[in-house]
Amino acid sequence: MWVDTTVNPDLQVRVYSVLGNPNILSQYLLLILPLGIMLMLYKKKIWHKLILGVFNGIILVCLLLTYSRASLLGLIVSFLTIGVLNYAQALIILIPLAIISLVLFAPRVLERLLTSFNTKDTSISSRVTLWQDVIQMIRNFYLTGIGFGVTAFSGMYLLYRHQYLSALHAHNLYLEILVETGIIGFLVFIYFAFSVVVNFIKNYQGAGNKFNKYIILGCLSAFLGILVNGFAEYTWSDFRVVSMFWLVVGIGVSLTKKREKLQNNQCGNEE
Repeated sequence: MWVDTTVNPDLQVRVYSVLGNPNILSQYLLLILPLGIMLMLYKKKIWHKLILGVFNGIILVCLLLTYSRASLLGLIVSFLTIGVLNYAQALIILIPLAIISLVLFAPRVLERLLTSFNTKDTSISSRVTLWQDVIQMIRNFYLTGIGFGVTAFSGMYLLYRHQYLSALHAHNLYLEILVETGIIGFLVFIYFAFSVVVNFIKNYQGAGNKFNKYIILGCLSAFLGILVNGFAEYTWSDFRVVSMFWLVVGIGVSLTKKREKLQNNQCGNEE
């Protein structure tokens, strides 16, 4: 299930836990893991780091066992973000995690990633066909969109589908927002995403409080990772992932607002 065994003959099982779908589980974990890693980097006591390291290791293994290609690519982007902005400590943590992951899962994970652009994989080919259909829908409703929700999309898709495909969403965050809300809604989302990234980077670089600095970086890396995931998945299709998404954004924004408030108070005191 969830695997084209003709392309991935050695991949028989993908974990999905209580969320019922490996892709949804991977998105949920992709939002959690960067925060866990940054919290581990923040802690000074060894036993704190060890405990958090065990938890992060379990999350990482579980994420890898979902074999979600979109989330694996998102995870790489998350790790790169942490490595680039906090390279000194990040290397101490990420290199061992990468080595362990490669030793345990390298063959299947790499094989899975290499099929990301293989149109012989029915998962890929069906997505490409779906995206072509959705683009046609967008051309006809680019101003107003078709409306929100599964009912609107699945009902309208019946008029555009090929090869008797059925779909509840576009399997792409950006196409889904564009087809649901039209060009105005899509531009609002792009502005929102860009603003969040710029705000997080700016406040990470200027944060005086180490805890705030690390958690903001965790939120930033999780946010960028899930945006990458969104190129092949509709990350807002499940309420549990949506809740975690906005929780991560909310944590990051609250810390940046706290920093701005402290700066304003300092300026007021100086005056």
